[in-house]
Amino acid sequence: MPLAFEQVSNRRGLEEIDDMSESVRCLQILEAAQDIEDQREIDKAQQDLAAYHQQYKLALATVSSLQAVLQAVDPYKVADIFGGVWVGISGCIAAAVAPSTQVFTFGMNMGEKIASVCNAALENALQRAGVAAVTDDVRKWQTFSVDLACHTVAVTSTFYAQVHPFHAR
Repeated sequence: MPLAFEQVSNRRGLEEIDDMSESVRCLQILEAAQDIEDQREIDKAQQDLAAYHQQYKLALATVSSLQAVLQAVDPYKVADIFGGVWVGISGCIAAAVAPSTQVFTFGMNMGEKIASVCNAALENALQRAGVAAVTDDVRKWQTFSVDLACHTVAVTSTFYAQVHPFHAR
């Protein structure tokens, strides 16, 4: 009986060893499958990271461009530009509708042209007289005074011409 017992236990031992080796093979297959799945997840994470990096570079370039614009643009000058455009549009509409605005606009245009001629003539006269060292502050007020006088005379003349037409006399 001990011999039969040994054969049965050997058979059971071999079966257990066979089962164990089958289990080890299954574990190795599962680990290999898990490694493949892990590698796929790693590859996907790397692709996602590359996409996020590209988006980050784009966002950084956008912020850099925005910073450049914010540093280069003076908001008060932009507001002045839009204000001037609005005044110009309003003036065009008013000039098309109101006769007195037409006269005022015509007078301002004439005053501008007369002022440019007068400023050039005054500058030439000052140079001929030997007054060459005029400071920028003096020149600024000199130009302003000539512009104001020319615009005032031109606008007043056009209003007078509208009220007292020449052909009526």
